[in-house]
Amino acid sequence: MIFHRPALALALAAGLSVLSTPTLAASGNNADMLLHNGRIYTENPQQPWVEAIAIKDGKILALGQDADLLALRSAQTEVVDLQGKMAMPGIVEAHSHPVWGGLKQLFQCNFPFTVTPEALADIIQACVARDDTAWIRGGQ
Repeated sequence: MIFHRPALALALAAGLSVLSTPTLAASGNNADMLLHNGRIYTENPQQPWVEAIAIKDGKILALGQDADLLALRSAQTEVVDLQGKMAMPGIVEAHSHPVWGGLKQLFQCNFPFTVTPEALADIIQACVARDDTAWIRGGQ
């Protein structure tokens, strides 16, 4: 079973690699979400693996052992039992190619994924009319 919500919570709780071991929250500061009974990779060299993670307002409240972090739950806390499975921060990669994107917009024949055959024919005709080269480049 794939746990999408825990992965999302870990992805939102950015910066695991720069955290030092947090202390448990003061009483009354309960977690919104608690992932426990797992092998959670933190990317923190001082504490690379924990059993549980507590999250509040999209930020890490605490990392540690089940016995310690289960004390942070309330009736409103979403508790996710990882059943011994691994969780880790989301692998997020984002980059752009501004020059290629500009060239594509200026000099290629572009159309959306949802284009109908009739609309595609019209788009291609317009591209042919505006470009006097032997080749028309484009696509999605």
